[in-house]
Amino acid sequence: MSPPSDRVPLRLSQEQILGAIRRLHAGDLTVWLPLSEDPTDNETARLFNAHIRQMNQFAGELTYLSREMGTRGRLGGQMEVPGAEGTWRELVVDVNMMSANLTTNLRAMFFHIARVADADFSQDVSANMSGELLEAEQVLTALSDQLAALHRELIRLAEAQVRRADLG
Repeated sequence: MSPPSDRVPLRLSQEQILGAIRRLHAGDLTVWLPLSEDPTDNETARLFNAHIRQMNQFAGELTYLSREMGTRGRLGGQMEVPGAEGTWRELVVDVNMMSANLTTNLRAMFFHIARVADADFSQDVSANMSGELLEAEQVLTALSDQLAALHRELIRLAEAQVRRADLG
């Protein structure tokens, strides 16, 4: 998306600037300020439009990552917003850290579940979890421990049955 290519005004009006800021404040990321012949107005428009481009990219990346993880169940995605600085860069880093932590923790639990499904009770979940993920991991570990005990008991009973059959 590029700014409208209408005739370049001599100056930006206060109404144009205020209107663009109001639309941005309302969440409209399609608003642009026209470039101007006045150097200060031109710089204002250039910076405003660059900010809009970056916000569009940020919003697009966040929407994509949210849909990938939250709706499609695809783990491991990361946001990429080249040129993001300051708080915008910190937000990108924080969202990527959240994605990476969720991915690591969920994959560790999936690995554990797969091992238990194969009757391998030798390993617990080995990820640094907290909050509700820690609670889920604790439930999973308790379930795994109960299944391991049941597995051992079934083996003991089966071996006892085989011994009785051999003696009989």
